[in-house]
Parts: sequence; structure tokens; C-alpha cells
Amino acid sequence: MTDNMFNQRVKKLKNEAVIVVDAWKHCWEGDNERYPRLEYECAAFGTYLDSVLDWLRTRYHIYHCGGGRALMDEIDWTPDTVLKHMHDKKLPETHDMYYIMGFHLGRCTHTKGWNLQDRVGYDKVGVVWNLSILFPEDSYNKLRKGLKLYNYIPMRGFTEDCGFCTNFDNPLCP
Repeated sequence: MTDNMFNQRVKKLKNEAVIVVDAWKHCWEGDNERYPRLEYECAAFGTYLDSVLDWLRTRYHIYHCGGGRALMDEIDWTPDTVLKHMHDKKLPETHDMYYIMGFHLGRCTHTKGWNLQDRVGYDKVGVVWNLSILFPEDSYNKLRKGLKLYNYIPMRGFTEDCGFCTNFDNPLCP
């Protein structure tokens, strides 16, 4: 059997979950007033995530959690499972790992990750650094701690080698 999009053999899905969080159709009104380009930036990042999800669907179980709010049009979530919250019974507790990505890094990605840790265990939840976007007023230097960070590399999968400096006091670190 081949995957039509990549013309490669379809692999069996890993027992791992990818959860796209808060890919909302519309940002909060107050945030849009403070950051007039916010919805545009989220939509553009959503288009990128949609292209990555095409690849991820061939290997992982995909979920979307938007807290019951309408999801953005830029991401095709119809082939996936939509959750109302991280304790939704549609999300099994039996996955080996749960990778959280989306909107916004250090905010909802982490909050939803901590909520999920309460349910499935501390070592089974991580945030995908390079598939999440930072909120305009935030800084990588203030990234919340407490969750493992991963990068997604298409030919390698999820890796803890995030390729970024963790010594935030070092002026050479971005």
C-alpha cells in the first residue's frame, strides 16, 4: 500500500499522539486590538502546520483541542479527532507519548500539557518547540519550565535535541 501524497509505503501508526492546541478561527478580541497582525500571523502559521500535519498523519494519531471554540480554516482537522479539553474521553490514556504543538508556546501549549500530565503521567507529555508559535509579547527567555521540549524533524521524528541554548543568561544565546 502506498501513501498517495508521498508515494511511499504507509507505515503503521505509532502509539503516539500529536495534539494541536488552540488553533482558533478567531483570536481573543482584546489580543487582536493590542496586536492587529495576530490573526494574520496565526493563520499563516496554521497553513504551515497544515502542511506538516499531512506528513504526521501517516505516522501519528492526531487530535485538536480548542476548548470548544471554532477551529481555523487553515488547518484541515476533519480527518482527525477534535477534543473539547485535555480530559476529553476521546483522547485515550494509552498512548506512549503525547506531543503538544500550536498556539501559543509557553502559554496554552504548556497549560494544556500540564493538564494532560495530571491524567497520563509526567514523562509522557512534551511540547514541540518548532511546531508552536510564540505570542507577540512573550520571549523565549521566559519560556515556562516543567515540560520536555522537542523538535520535529521529518526524517527523524520527534527529538529532544531542540538545538537551542538553555543558558538564557548567556548573551550569545538567542
